[in-house]
Amino acid sequence: MSTSQKLLKNTFIYTIGNLGSRILSFALVPLYSFFLSKSELGIYDLILTSTSLLIPIITLQIADAAYRWLLEKNQDAQKKVSAISNGLLVVTINSFIFLFICFIASFFVHFEYLIHSFLFVFFATLMTFLQQITRGLGNTKLYSAAGILNTILLIIFSVVFFAWFKYKLGGLLIAVTLANAITACTLIVAGGLKKYIDFSQVARKEIKAMMQYSWPLIPNAIGWWLINEINRFIILFYLGVDANGIFAIAIRFPSLMIAANSIFMLSWQDHAIAAEEGGAVKNASYSKIFSTYMVLQFTMVIVLTSVSKYAVKWIIDPKFFEERQYMPLLYLSVALYNFSSFYVIA
Repeated sequence: MSTSQKLLKNTFIYTIGNLGSRILSFALVPLYSFFLSKSELGIYDLILTSTSLLIPIITLQIADAAYRWLLEKNQDAQKKVSAISNGLLVVTINSFIFLFICFIASFFVHFEYLIHSFLFVFFATLMTFLQQITRGLGNTKLYSAAGILNTILLIIFSVVFFAWFKYKLGGLLIAVTLANAITACTLIVAGGLKKYIDFSQVARKEIKAMMQYSWPLIPNAIGWWLINEINRFIILFYLGVDANGIFAIAIRFPSLMIAANSIFMLSWQDHAIAAEEGGAVKNASYSKIFSTYMVLQFTMVIVLTSVSKYAVKWIIDPKFFEERQYMPLLYLSVALYNFSSFYVIA
């Protein structure tokens, strides 16, 4: 199979999984808007934003190193065991260090949902690592299925806590934690990851080599976080948590573009790493792909801007209607962000 055919195949598989999970996630938007207040949704969005910053710091981006190791050594079973075991050891130790720090912090910081947030981050970190391992092993179907499973579980648990227990923000945090924990277990069992875990294969030299690859990715991840997520805290500081709740709903619509981009970027990353072309052939191939990609992005901006302002009336609680005025600019911003992501990977 040629690299182009493999790129298309992986894109299709990622599309099924990621688009399916994103569509299901989008179904949560009206649920959140009806059951959560502006401030509750604002707090939840801030916890999500903080988690996206903490994960690279806690994991030291070792998941990306393990993913790269697995792609390069896909024919060597022992090296697979070594890469996964070394990466898992780093993630496990750092996660428990994080929980210990959080336990100490709980004596000084008073926040109603502090414990919920700690567990939220812990299982999100574990699931992120296992997802990368699953991709690195070439099991793209399981990777995609796990995304759908996670979202279905989140919807079920959210409905249960909202409608049955009448537990709002705390219930949502527990719902996400349970969904992540079950998905992580599914990846371990269905992906047969247990056979790749052997801590007797842990080697300091290998961990050091993986860390030399991964540590420069930490400031990179933090930099992207500052570009994409710091606006939540700026909104919080100047406008308050209610305004952050409005923004949290507004950004859910452009997330459809982010979903489309993430689908392509997953397979594009696989292709760019494994590409065998060189020189002018490689440049011409990349230019052709980017030209098509740019047309698709701007088409999505036009279509979604036209449709979403009417869709809001049907699916969002009226208290969030003011978010419509921000969506066109957000769509354009996402398109520009997607272009930069393309070149970063290339």
